[in-house]
Amino acid sequence: LNPPVYPPWYYVVFLPLGAFSIGTSAQLWAWINLALFFCAIGLLTERLPLRPRAAIMAVCLLFAPLTGHIVVGQQTLILLTGSALIIRGIERGSSPLTSGGLLLLTFKPHL
Repeated sequence: LNPPVYPPWYYVVFLPLGAFSIGTSAQLWAWINLALFFCAIGLLTERLPLRPRAAIMAVCLLFAPLTGHIVVGQQTLILLTGSALIIRGIERGSSPLTSGGLLLLTFKPHL
């Protein structure tokens, strides 16, 4: 057996999805990914007026790699959200935001 690739907390966070069927877990994970996407894009575009922000989100939803990401069930939107939190945290001088972003980046420490 190979050693685990991800840190222990990664498995603890995803453990609740194991309580559901594969189909239900996949749907839940897709919705979680969409929420992470909207959170990240919202953070990165928060200085823009509402209409351009909505347009950016709509265009991003049409971006084929994002659709593929959600269909396949990748977990890299966690990293995007973490990066967005770090950017906003530094910009605002907010240690909790920056720390939260750094915590999310530990989900894939080998990058």
